[in-house]
Amino acid sequence: MFSKSQISIAVLSATSQPSVGLAVLSAELSTDSEWAQLLPDGEFSAIDGRPFDVPGGKWRLNEAVAQRLIAHAALRKNDFVIDYEHQTLSAAEKGIQAPASGWFREMEYRPGQGLFIKPKWTSKAQSYIDGGEYRYL
Repeated sequence: MFSKSQISIAVLSATSQPSVGLAVLSAELSTDSEWAQLLPDGEFSAIDGRPFDVPGGKWRLNEAVAQRLIAHAALRKNDFVIDYEHQTLSAAEKGIQAPASGWFREMEYRPGQGLFIKPKWTSKAQSYIDGGEYRYL
């Protein structure tokens, strides 16, 4: 299904607050798994230095946080979108389209590894990934 490539995915992370935040993470996709790592276990930050609004400058994932996120996601009627270059965050404000590159609903926590999702790529996104046009999403 996937050629081995490095991609980054805009992802959701739970905090102790009821709100949900965004992070960017690299995940390696290969043909031997339908699952992709969304968040690593433990403390982490994005390559651009985020989060800037979290004490200590790190997001934290552990089993309790992952289970809260999974439970919150289970309440949703719709799948989570994976978009191109975070366009869904400012599409309405900028008056632009924000097409999906994929969708996910299934999530699982793996102790010592992190939170994993089972992405379903659109055919266009899959062709970008296969063609090497998108290495980071």
